[in-house]
Order: sequence, then structure tokens, then C-alpha cells
Amino acid sequence: MANATTRQPIARLRLSAGVAAGRLAGLASRRLGRGEGWVISGKTCLAVAPDAARLLAAGRRFALVSGTNGKTTTTAMLAAALATRGEVVTNRTGANVADGVVAALLEQRDAPLGAIEVDENFIPWAFEMLTPETVAFLNLSRDQLSRLNETRMIAQRWRECVAAHPKIAVVANADDPLVVWAAQPADVITWVAVGQPWTEDAIACPACQSVVDFARSEEDGWACTGCDFARPQPDVRLVGNRLVFADGTELEVDPALPGERNRANVAIATMTAQRFGVEPKAAVAAAVGVQGVAGRYRTVTIGTSAVRLLLAKNPASWQETLRFIPPPPAPVVLVLNARDPDGHDPSWIWDVPFEELGDRPVICTGDRASDLAVRLDYAGIAHEWGADVDAVLDGLRWPVVDVIANYSAFQDLRRRFGHVT
Repeated sequence: MANATTRQPIARLRLSAGVAAGRLAGLASRRLGRGEGWVISGKTCLAVAPDAARLLAAGRRFALVSGTNGKTTTTAMLAAALATRGEVVTNRTGANVADGVVAALLEQRDAPLGAIEVDENFIPWAFEMLTPETVAFLNLSRDQLSRLNETRMIAQRWRECVAAHPKIAVVANADDPLVVWAAQPADVITWVAVGQPWTEDAIACPACQSVVDFARSEEDGWACTGCDFARPQPDVRLVGNRLVFADGTELEVDPALPGERNRANVAIATMTAQRFGVEPKAAVAAAVGVQGVAGRYRTVTIGTSAVRLLLAKNPASWQETLRFIPPPPAPVVLVLNARDPDGHDPSWIWDVPFEELGDRPVICTGDRASDLAVRLDYAGIAHEWGADVDAVLDGLRWPVVDVIANYSAFQDLRRRFGHVT
């Protein structure tokens, strides 16, 4: 039987074989026209060397980013900030489970710093395999109802994981009660008040199940009505377009990407980068320069139309997106699928405030266009609809239009336009 002395060389041999197999699989995938070969390289490497992530991570410093919304963008901003200190490994495509993380580690073998996006359910795996110095928790809300519907279970899993690894520093959104509950056991916590417009999934206190009062002043934040669980005192607050520190220092936050949530993403990325020695001013300057993330927010040309591609996956992200698109009479196309990556239950669309579309010209399309059309009827929104996405896009008659798509629909659009980045 192999002892500890002999196991390490065996693991290294397996890793070498896994790296070679992964690279070959990725090359074959690209040559066969089956995508970028990103995830298949990690999947193949793990099949040969199950401990690949731990071995590839050794000797590097990692920050993880997780949450329901904003992971990919915040990770890109964090990577930009950390890049002011040296080479950074990051899963730039948003592939955030084990095979995607390993693929990133394979692609950038020598980078000493890491900004890694992690799926909410893979936080325990990432803590064990990557031994991060810091984790950033963004938010928790309903997403993919067929598998990630219970946000409290995720918050509890995070809390248990943090309690088991209290030396890992946490940068946490102080305005999300579920995130605060999850972060509390950590020895070192940076509380960042960035707002939480979507509060429907945190109405019940995770500590005692009483009602959480969100109607208090912005300065006081939320508090449970039945116990002492309340928003912690922030170390830094996002106030409009300013990041305000406890000592009164202020930094302007004006990201290239639109919407209030992207200012929040800059704030979280900045405070996470600070844990790695990046001065906040330098971190903000780097983060605000991020202009596109895995095709999101990019503009493509379809016929004579300039089309901006926007991703919205769940009620919280749809609410945010509807609030930053141009006002009427600017047109919008809504694309809804309900495939495996989206969750097969699209009933969450009834929680989206589509009434805010007002009198914009609206077309809905996608696999579940008819469901969306019914929802818009009840919202009193005039619209056209058709299930054939390509036909709808090819028939656009406006010079400028936003297309808002959920996850699988957005990936279809990326493939149509050559995986724009």
C-alpha cells in the first residue's frame, strides 16, 4: 500500500497526465468547432487527476467570488484590480464549477494571484481545493428554481463552510441579510454596504424566522423584528457614485458598464483587492475600466440595427436590467428559455416587474415566448411575440435596440455572434 511519501509523486504523475489529456481535449474541441475547448479541458484533466485543482492551486494566492448575481462581472473587475500587482489566473468565461476552475488553472499555470468565480453550491469544494485567502459574498436570491430555489439552504451551507475555515477573510454585502448570516463566523470581515434592491428572498430572518424590516433609513439599514440580528456597521458604503470609507475618504465610482449593480460590483471588487495589497484608488481605476464580460453589454450589428446584448437570469437581475435600459420609446426584445442551465420552471417571471416596461415597443421570443407573452398581457404591456429568435432578430426594424435574454438564450446569442467577449 502506498504511504504518504509515495502518494505525492503518484499524484504529480497523474497531474502531468491530466494536464496533457486536458490540453489535447481542448485542442480537439476547438478544431472540431465545438466551442472554445475551455470546460472540456478541465473535465478531462479531472477525470485523469481528481486532485488536480489542489495541485494546480499550490503556491498561489486566491480570492473567490460567489453569489446569485454579478459573479462574472465582479470577478472580471477583481482580476483587473489584482493585475496591478502581477499576473492573475481567472475563469474568464464564467465557467464556475470544478471543471471550469481547473480549466482556468490549466490555462494560466504560472500566475501567482487568482480571481476565481465560484458557483454558490461549490463554495465548500473551492475552500478545500484552493485554500483561498479571501472570499467575496455578493448576494443570494432565487435562481434556477428546479435546483437553487432555497436560498436559506445555500446561506446555511456557506455559514458552515466559513465556520470551518474562519481564517479565510470575507468581504460581504452588508445589505443582504442572508449574506451577513453566512459571513458572521469569519475572523475577519469587511462589510460593504452596496444596497440590495431585491429583498423578497430575505423577508424571514435566517436566525429566528421573524420578519426582517427593510423599511428603516438607509443609514440604519435592515433589522430583524424578533431578535438582535441586524445590518452590521459598514466599513465602506456606496453612496450614489461614491465609495465612502469610515474615515471619510471618498472615491468616485463611474464604471464603463451600466446600472447601479455594476457600481456595487466595483465596490466589492475594490475591497477584495485591498486584501491583496491593492490600494482602493488603484483598484477602482482598474475595475471601472472593464467594458465587457463574456459577451455581456456588448453591441453587435444585425442588418441595420445596433443590438446591445444583456443577460438577466432571475427576478433580481431582470429587475435591475429593466431599470437601467433607456426609457420609452426605446425598444426592447425579451428572450426566455427554460432549459437545464435556466431551470425548467419559469414561474419566476411573475415576480419580475414587467410593468416598468411602460409603453416601450416590446417583442418577446425564445422557447417560452408564449409564457412571457401571457405575463406581459397581465402586466398591461403591449407587445409582439414569436418563438423563432433568429427570425425575430433578423426582422428588427429599429436602428438601436436592447435584447435581454436569460442564460441559455444569451449563450445562443453569443454563439451566433462568434462568442463575443
